Parts: sequence; structure tokens; C-alpha cells
Amino acid sequence: MKKDPHRVNTKMHATKRQTRLTPVDITEGAWCARTPLRVSFGGGGTDFEEYFCRDGGFVLSATVNRYITTRIAPWEGEGIRIDCPDGSVVFDPETESSISVEDPLSYTKSVLLRYQRDHGLDLSMTMDLPMGAGLGSSGSMGVNLVGLLECVGGNSRSRAEVAETAFEIERNHLGRVTGRQDHYAASFGGMNKIFFREGEVEVVPLELDESSWEGLQQRILLFHTGVARDSSPIAGGQQRSMQQRDSSVLARLDRIRELGLRMAEGLESGDLDILGELMHLSWLEKRNVGSRVTTSRIDELYETATRAGALGGKICGAGGGGVMMLYCLPENQDRLRSELSAARVKEISYSFERSGIHVFSDHVEVDS
Repeated sequence: MKKDPHRVNTKMHATKRQTRLTPVDITEGAWCARTPLRVSFGGGGTDFEEYFCRDGGFVLSATVNRYITTRIAPWEGEGIRIDCPDGSVVFDPETESSISVEDPLSYTKSVLLRYQRDHGLDLSMTMDLPMGAGLGSSGSMGVNLVGLLECVGGNSRSRAEVAETAFEIERNHLGRVTGRQDHYAASFGGMNKIFFREGEVEVVPLELDESSWEGLQQRILLFHTGVARDSSPIAGGQQRSMQQRDSSVLARLDRIRELGLRMAEGLESGDLDILGELMHLSWLEKRNVGSRVTTSRIDELYETATRAGALGGKICGAGGGGVMMLYCLPENQDRLRSELSAARVKEISYSFERSGIHVFSDHVEVDS
């Protein structure tokens, strides 16, 4: 039996057939939220409204066991004490209602402004990987904060509502250029086919048996290029091309969407290796969507990888740096690792994560 898809009308925030996050009592002590990062196999860029409102978008992605974790506890002081990788500060939502986009804590503060409280909070956050890796960190962080603050605020929200709220804060309040895929991946978790249409997002779990899960885990490798990047300027150029109806960019995005759909069809039919072949074709399209998607360093690394036996791959996220994902058969992986190690590239260990946002305390779990 096929699993039920999850749908949200992004204009009305209505949801169907999906689990909801459960309210918690913060007076009982500290509560935490954990959200996974993600890898996107195909369809990236078609999750922008400027594209999918025309013909619909599609992304195939999976979450991995690298996380963002936030802990919230009562605090007797005034305001909210924040301790994050980007800095530490005491933030008072009542007096600091205007947030500069240059503030390294702007995203955290913007989410907190939406959930103003009449008593103090102590908020700390950890990240398994730094921002700029191309694994959807900002979207995962937004879902993490929104989901946790909704729960401690006594609200029951669906995963789609949490994802959409996090997107709305990042895109509309902070003015960042981003699509929706990262927020929905972090909220739902697992390997999903995500369809984007005007006014609707549909999340459909990919139908894989256990041997396919294991086979993909063995064949997909992640390497950090050593270059962190800010995705917003890169995505901004692509967004402008969509708004201007650049026929060349739109044609490439059409091709990227279709290749993503073929990836999903191939995997569900049991043909794992077609993923590598189609990722290669998709990367050839993506690298030409914008002038800053690739660099000479990225091109050299990708050429090295394919010569060493990788069937295909891509730069995760908007491009410009961060993590390179490669599809390589097990018998070629020793050579691939050796060649990339010589090129001063570090492998990132991971496993697939089948759950999305997870809220918990020391004594009870409140969602799955």
C-alpha cells in the first residue's frame, strides 16, 4: 500500500493527513528540538515561486543524520538569552523590534519576534555542520526554531504549517532569496518527492525497500569542497532570470525538473544506478543556470571524481562551494577517496535520516 502524501495549501495553511507537533509545558523544564539537514538529488531551483507558479516544480531530496539542535529553558532574567554558533547576546523583543539583515543572529531574532513571550527564555543552539555547506542549514534552523516555539507556546501545528511559517519568515521578513524545499525537508524528514504548485506543496514519501535504502547509502558519498558560501546572492541571480522569463534559464530548469522526476521513477523501480547518470545530466544543466553556480575549483574536483569512477554528482544547494555529492559504485570508491584526498577534500560521513523535526525533553518524546 502506498503511503499517504502530505499536502498544504500555502495560501490557506490547510493540511491533510499528516502528524502534528504536540504542545509542551515549559514549566516542567527544558525542551529541545532537533532537525536534520538534507541532500537534494534533483529538481533544485524549481521550488521557487517565480518558477513553479508557471508549470509546477519538483524536488527529490533526503534528510541525513547531521542536525541542528535547539534547547529552550525558563530564565529568570529579562529578555531572551541566546547562545548560538553565530554569537551570544541577551535579546529583548520589546525594545529591539527592528532587526538588521546584517546581524548574524537576524534569523533567530526574527523568529523570536514572532513568538514574543512575557517571561525570560534561555535559548542555545548547536549545529553539526557550519552554515554555507549547501545542505539546507538555514531552512532547517527556521523549522527548528518555529516548531519548538510553537510547542512551548502551547500550539499544535502540522509539519507543513511549521515549514511554511519558517519559509515566510526567511523570505518575507528577512528578504532572503530562497525556495521552499529546505523547510519541507527538515520538517517532514525522510526521502521525499516534493511537488510545488501555485498555492500548494505536496510531500510524497519515495517508495523504497530496505535493500534500496542500503544500496543508496553505499553509493552516495559527500565531500566538502572547503569553500563556504552564502547562497542568497547566487540564488538571487537565478531568481531574477526567472522573473525576467529568461528562456535559456527556464528551459534548463524545465530539464532539471524532468530529470528529477526520472530519478524518482528509476529509484522506485529498483534502478539505483540511474540516479548517478541522471545526477550527471542534471549537473550539466544546473552549472549553466547562473554564472556563480560553479567555479574552476569545483569543475576540477568534479572532473577528478568522474575520472576516478563516479557516475555523476553535483554541488549541493545553490552552488559556489559547500558539499559535493557523488554517486559511485563501491568497487570504485577507494580510488575516488584517494584522488579527492590528494585534492585536499574532506569526506563527510553520514547516514540517511527518516524523521523530520523532533521535539523532546529528558523524560518524554512528543512527536515522531
